[in-house]
Amino acid sequence: MSSSSSLESVCVLVVGDGDFSGSLAILRAYRDHIRRLIATSLIPSRDELIRLYPTASSILKELEEDDSTTILFGVNATTLHKDPRLASYDSFDYILFQHPHIGSPSERDTEPHPCNVGTSNMSTNVYNGSSSCPKQPNYAIMAMQHSSLLAHYLYSCRELLLLLFQKTRGRDEDMQRQSVPKIHTCLCAGQSKHWNLKTHLRRLGLEYTERPIVASNPLWSHLIPATTTPSIGTGSSSSSLMNDDDPPSSPFSLQQPEHLHRHRPFGYWLSQYGYQHQATYPSTTQLSPSMNSHHHFFQINNKILQQHNHPHPQPPPLNKEEDDDRTAVSTTTIRSQSTSFLCPICCQKDCVYFEGSL
Repeated sequence: MSSSSSLESVCVLVVGDGDFSGSLAILRAYRDHIRRLIATSLIPSRDELIRLYPTASSILKELEEDDSTTILFGVNATTLHKDPRLASYDSFDYILFQHPHIGSPSERDTEPHPCNVGTSNMSTNVYNGSSSCPKQPNYAIMAMQHSSLLAHYLYSCRELLLLLFQKTRGRDEDMQRQSVPKIHTCLCAGQSKHWNLKTHLRRLGLEYTERPIVASNPLWSHLIPATTTPSIGTGSSSSSLMNDDDPPSSPFSLQQPEHLHRHRPFGYWLSQYGYQHQATYPSTTQLSPSMNSHHHFFQINNKILQQHNHPHPQPPPLNKEEDDDRTAVSTTTIRSQSTSFLCPICCQKDCVYFEGSL
């Protein structure tokens, strides 16, 4: 790692990074500031990753050439606090999740396209492009599912950071965190509202650390990004300066339409370092526009930290200062024998992420 001691360095955990292009873009942009990068994906194995993403081999190669980077497969962003591999670290300065997505909607969550009503030749996969007139997703249900995913991600981050905080308690000052850990997500326009982000933050005891940042700007304002274009397939930088009028010469950007990778208003700044916003479905991946996105950064509020700050801490309760239909929800609710239940984390019925206890 080439950073000097005078530069601020950070330990970053990246989750939900399907093809690891997000992790690679962060490494390329902030290599001099990265003390440790833990790049993770839900995809269970290297072979499966390469099968889904043709560019994965070159991405992994460049990440593995960097001594500060660790690659982990099979990491679930909703159960980070239960993953022993992550619990082995002392702490993280940032936990990043770029554009959380549930993948392909199920059959029960789709409705026929109007011109297919009454016919039997409808597509069986909403997004696989196998039909010129596929089923359309039920957007209300999809919003609820993404809201649930977002809530469980935030809860899992909170619990992981509290676990690591307890682990490092009592050590010498030089072993303590130098800054409050930040939880991040990047959402497209409208998603924070439709996915009830502010409601989840209040319930989980999290708060904004700053105003949302337009994703056409650098990810971190206090860190100085690299000013040269990464060389193809290597961890080094070429001597050519980046130019807003020229696409970067990365191994990934050539596959993207120009408006997805150029550094311009409403574009995505990390794309010039090779990041690809791809939606992953059971049998295919698709590039998706990420324009007009915003980075959101949060931290655990003082109330939750104080509740956690005693010799034998119990998991801090969820904040129940919510809407009337949520106030009666017990924070220790366990899945009942009834046909439906209300998840204490996302306050949705029949939540697929809740495992029966907090």
